[in-house]
Amino acid sequence: MHVMSADGPAKSPTAGIYKQIEDEEMERSRAMRALRRELPWKDWFLLDFLRYWYWLAIVTLEVFLILGLRGTYHVRDILGVALLGVIGGLTLGFGYFGYRVLWPQGGFTRLEVMRRALRKLRRKRRRFE
Repeated sequence: MHVMSADGPAKSPTAGIYKQIEDEEMERSRAMRALRRELPWKDWFLLDFLRYWYWLAIVTLEVFLILGLRGTYHVRDILGVALLGVIGGLTLGFGYFGYRVLWPQGGFTRLEVMRRALRKLRRKRRRFE
C-alpha cells in the first residue's frame, strides 16, 4: 500500500538524513552524529545498541566458557591455566572477527559507506557536465 500526500509520495524518514550527511565537506564523525540523531528507533537499535551489547555477550560467553572448562576438568596446574588462557584469547579473537564482519566500518555499515561515496561521485560528475 502506497501512501500519498498532497505533495506527492510520502518520503522515508531517512531521506532527509542522507541529504544532510552526503555533504563532502562533512567529516565522518559529524556525519555519524547526524545520522544517529535522526534515525528511527529500529535503525538506531541495529546501528548502536546491538554493537555495545555484542561485546557484553562475548565477554559473558568467555567467562562462562573459561569457568565451565576449569570446573569440568578441575584445572589446577600451570599448563591447564595456560591452555585456558589460549582458549580465552581465541574466543576474543573470534568475537573480534565476528564484530568486524557485522560492523566493518564501525558505525557505518559497508553499504552506507558505498552509498555515501557514490552520491559524492555523482555530485562531482554533475559539476563537470
